[in-house]
Amino acid sequence: MMGNFVGYSLTGYKLNSGDTAQQVAEILNGETEAEDYQGLTFTDAEKTIIDSCLMGEYAFEKIIFQTWIEYQKGSIQISVFADYIAIGVPYWETARDDIRQVFEIIEKITTQTAILFWDPQYGDFVGNTTAIHHEVYEYGLKATNEIMESATGSKKTWWQFWK
Repeated sequence: MMGNFVGYSLTGYKLNSGDTAQQVAEILNGETEAEDYQGLTFTDAEKTIIDSCLMGEYAFEKIIFQTWIEYQKGSIQISVFADYIAIGVPYWETARDDIRQVFEIIEKITTQTAILFWDPQYGDFVGNTTAIHHEVYEYGLKATNEIMESATGSKKTWWQFWK
C-alpha cells in the first residue's frame, strides 16, 4: 500500500465469499487477531469498469507497472493491484475538491462492482449510499482542515507557513 502517506486515504476490497462488511471492519479496526485483510482478486470486468471510469469521465493519467496500475490526476493517486485499490489525496490546498472527486469515483465503482471502500479515518466502509456525500465527506473535510491548521498553526495554506 502507500506506506507513510500523509493525507486522506481509502482502500477498496472485494470481500471473500461469506465475509460481511462488519467482520472485515473489525479486522481493519484491529478488533480481531487478524493483522490485515486480503480480499478476492478483481475480475477483468471489474478492472475494465475501474479503468473506463478513471480514463473516460475523469481523464486520469495511466501508468502500467508489472504488478499494478497507477492512475494519477492532480494530487489524486489511485493504485489498482490484483486484490485491492489504494486511493490517496495529500493534505494540500486542493484536498477539498480532490476528496469530493474521489467520493464521486467511489460511488460509481461501488454501484457497478462488488468492491467496497474502507475509510480508516472514518473507521468503516463507505459506498453507494448517501452517507458518502454527507457524513463521510464532511468528516474528510474536517480532517483535512485540522491537519492543515496543526501543520501551520493557522488557517493559512501549508505553503504560507512563514507569514
